[in-house]
Amino acid sequence: MLRIKTVLLLFLIALLAVSCSAAELKRVFAYYQVPALDRSADEALAAYKSVITDLSPTIIEVMDGLGKVEVTPETKYLDILADDKTVMISPLIRNYNFDKQIAKWSLFSPSAQKRMVEGTLKLLESEPRYKGVVIDIENTSPGDRNHFSAFIRRMYEALHPKGYKVFTVVGPKEQDIPKAMWTRAFDYKEIGKYSDFVILMTYNQHWKGGPPGPCAGIDWFEACVKYACECMPAEKVIAGIPFYGYDWPSKPPATSLTHKKASALIDRIKPKKIEWSEEYATPWFTYVENGDRHEVWFEDVRSVAAKLEVCRKLGVGGVAAWRLGDEDPRFWEIIGRYSRGESIDVE
Repeated sequence: MLRIKTVLLLFLIALLAVSCSAAELKRVFAYYQVPALDRSADEALAAYKSVITDLSPTIIEVMDGLGKVEVTPETKYLDILADDKTVMISPLIRNYNFDKQIAKWSLFSPSAQKRMVEGTLKLLESEPRYKGVVIDIENTSPGDRNHFSAFIRRMYEALHPKGYKVFTVVGPKEQDIPKAMWTRAFDYKEIGKYSDFVILMTYNQHWKGGPPGPCAGIDWFEACVKYACECMPAEKVIAGIPFYGYDWPSKPPATSLTHKKASALIDRIKPKKIEWSEEYATPWFTYVENGDRHEVWFEDVRSVAAKLEVCRKLGVGGVAAWRLGDEDPRFWEIIGRYSRGESIDVE
């Protein structure tokens, strides 16, 4: 009898350990680009689905200021995840081509908001695997602020009673600047009330139309994440991790470089030295081609690990990778370790 009780106790302890381990997982979002630029996202999803907790296919488009919604008929990800029920799938809704006027007028009109919510709910109810929606309305203006918050609340109040989650994507900021064109519309405190998670686009600190620099320097990245944590519970914050960088010629615009393209460029031009910026925790290098000097900033396993360490220190809910298919496989290895609460030290 004692032996049976001992075995039972050990079984319960093991079961509790597994449960606790699962509960402590940090969320790992992966964006699945639709329409597909190539099939690399499919290969990556199949290879790294054990690391991913949330997949967001970009399939819902707001087509006009009246809130007309169209859905891209892409379901390859459902086939890949057919035997894996652990990944939460939440389609992403965005304004078509991130059009500024579509964002403005669809948010301004309560009837347009209602149409967007109804179109989203119809899609979610059409597929049992869908568990929520990721809202990614971009190219907003400061005057859109209250309308955007009202839309998030409307979506939350329509979806939550039906068991669906709301994830809101917001522009990154170190503080709330009243006249900031791209980020002022995002009222972090109000959005945090009506979102299960808030996903920060903590990338494009330096962009293709501006001067060279890191896509997400570690000082800027930490300041943005810290500010978000001041506006809402840290466990609601999901920090964006870029899998890309830029190649700036002497005069912009720069060319976007996924990690794969950056690796191919390095193999082709063989730069004299790849530098490491201690200030930004980001690699970079220069090269000359056809008489023109180029400056390249990109992400590697060290820069991703540095961002993950910030996320761990600030206790955020997890990370979101832009985008699936652009990665060095080692990115997913260390992201998985971060998610499980393991060491993310890299050599």
